[in-house]
This record gives sequence, C-alpha cells and structure tokens, in this order.
Amino acid sequence: MESACEWFQWLSIRLKCIVPHLRFLKNALKTERESYLPKRTLDGQAEGQQRLRLEALVTERELVSQKAEAFFEDLWKQGDPWAFETSDFERDKYARQLAILQGHRYERVLEIGCGNGCFTRLITGIADRVVALDISPTAIAQARQAAARSEATDFRIANIMDYDLRAEGPWDLVIMSETICYLGWLYSLFDVAWLACQLLSATSAGGRLLMANTCGGVEDYLLRPWIIRTYRDLFLNVNYGLEAEEIFYGTKNGVDIEVLISLFVKPSNEDAGTNK
Repeated sequence: MESACEWFQWLSIRLKCIVPHLRFLKNALKTERESYLPKRTLDGQAEGQQRLRLEALVTERELVSQKAEAFFEDLWKQGDPWAFETSDFERDKYARQLAILQGHRYERVLEIGCGNGCFTRLITGIADRVVALDISPTAIAQARQAAARSEATDFRIANIMDYDLRAEGPWDLVIMSETICYLGWLYSLFDVAWLACQLLSATSAGGRLLMANTCGGVEDYLLRPWIIRTYRDLFLNVNYGLEAEEIFYGTKNGVDIEVLISLFVKPSNEDAGTNK
C-alpha cells in the first residue's frame, strides 16, 4: 500500500509538470489554426484578399483554356495531325464505334472533341441532330467544309470545360473519342470528375455515352492503360452503367495499337442512384 501511495504521489508531480506543456501546445495549435482563417476588418481587407484569390483561380483557369486552344490550333493548322481522313486504322475504329451504337436512333447527340468531323459525318445516319464541339477554330472550319452544310449538324468552336451542358440538353447520346486524356493532362482531377458528373446530369434517362481511348501500344504518358481506365472508372463512379465494352486492335504507322471502347448508359429515373 505504501508503494502504491508513493506511485500516485510521483504521478501527481509528473502531471503538474506536463499539464502546462499541454496547455501551451493547445494554445499554439489554436493560434496556428486561426492564422488560416480570414480576419474580418472594418475596411474589408479579408474580403478583398479572398476576392483576389478567387480572381487568381479564374485567371489560372483561363490560362489553361488558352493553352489548350493554342496547342490544338497549332496542330490543326499543320493539316490533319492524326490522319483521320486517310488512315485505315481510324476508318476501322470508327466502324467499330458506329457498330456498338447500332440498334438505336438518337434524337439529340453531343460530340466532344469532334476534330475535323470524320466520325461526326458517320453518326448523322443514326441521329436527328448533332452538336459537335472542338476547341480549334481550324478543325471546326475543316469540319464545316467537309459536312457540306448539313442541316442536322451544328459544328461549334467551344471548350467543353466552359460549355453549358444543360442549356440544350438533355442529350440522348454523348460521344467523347480520344479526348479525355487531354482534359486530364490540362485540368485537375477534380475538374475532370466534375465534368463526368455534369455529363451524367445532362444525359437523358436511358441515354448513352460513348468513349474511345487509345490505351496500349503507344509510348505516351497520357495514354497509359491505368490512366485511361481511371478516367473510365470516373464515369462508373458518377452512376453511369456500363452497357458494352471492347478492345479494338489495329495497326497505325507500323505500330500495334489498342483502343478501349466503352458504351455507358444512364439509368432510368426509377433505377438511378444519388450522386454524392
């Protein structure tokens, strides 16, 4: 019993020594936390600083958009950078993409990253109206010329990251071929994930999303298979269902290439989950 009393006496002395340090640490952490909180002043200094931060973010987003437009415009000014018009590989890939869409008629179609409109012209046979977007003015000019003023197709210069998806929706079919890899390169993961969520919201119940992305055979960091599958999974995570999927194999410029073709479907209203 005597030893127990001595132990508690020793513990009491130690706690008296430790408690001031704990109080100091608590106050230090509180001060550190409060240093990140805006201080409201009579002259609105905190509000002004917050406004400047927001403006900086907006400016950064605009710079990214300008970078994207300059990059693709420079490519399209050189001609047909991916040989969409002349490549047997591209022609066969388009045929597979079109085959996976057969069996349905689509009233309203949105194509993201249409380039010079090669695939756009093919889908007019299964669509009543197509809105085709590309960030490059030169690509859109080529697409309009090749389409011979098709009344069913509306080619527009636009960045999908700034486009109001719901304004003209809902869309019965959204097409995004060899595009999301560049969006993931230019924009943050949050921005790309948010786009996936907004596309789901702008898709009609039972509507579809077609994606085709090179995922093998090409030594390009943007096209690593695990990156492409990560983008694919984003659309599953926002509540699209996977209706069909296949790997297209072909050869282009002497290189064996694999393309992941995925057809997603938006669940009907009664089956749809909640995006959180």
